[in-house]
Amino acid sequence: MQRKAKNLASLLLDKTLSGNFIENIIEDLSLVLFFPVSQEISNVLNQFFKNVEILHPITNVIRSYNAGEKGNSSFILLTKKCFYLVVFGNDKLKLASSFQIQHPNDLVYNVVNTFQQLGLARSDTSLFVVSAIDQNTEIESLLKPYFNKVGILKTEELSANFENSLRSV
Repeated sequence: MQRKAKNLASLLLDKTLSGNFIENIIEDLSLVLFFPVSQEISNVLNQFFKNVEILHPITNVIRSYNAGEKGNSSFILLTKKCFYLVVFGNDKLKLASSFQIQHPNDLVYNVVNTFQQLGLARSDTSLFVVSAIDQNTEIESLLKPYFNKVGILKTEELSANFENSLRSV
């Protein structure tokens, strides 16, 4: 794992980054989500909690994907400074990435361009905005002109997946 982490870090990230890399395995889809976490945070969590599993915010979003759905599926998880975009096409993960945003139009621009670059039809895509509360209705309304099917995915649904994954640890 550490050798793979160092090779990937040197290719994709700042070569001087000396971080601890975490893998979230998503067995149902045969995927591995690989991301850096500072060693200090890992040490503190491991000191106070036994058998802690560090999950990337997007892990349960990806786990919520139902394989076999007709058409494409996409999920957006919004934070204050960035958003995560996950795109599935033909039952395969096509993209899982994050984008910086300063204005809601940045989100629309990046989502529309991503679909164009992937060559996926937005008209055949179900787009879900992940939301704890109805704060993302503005994002939903901004994206509706570009997608036929836009909906809100409540975090309660993701929490159920998270609780089930904790029981199996």
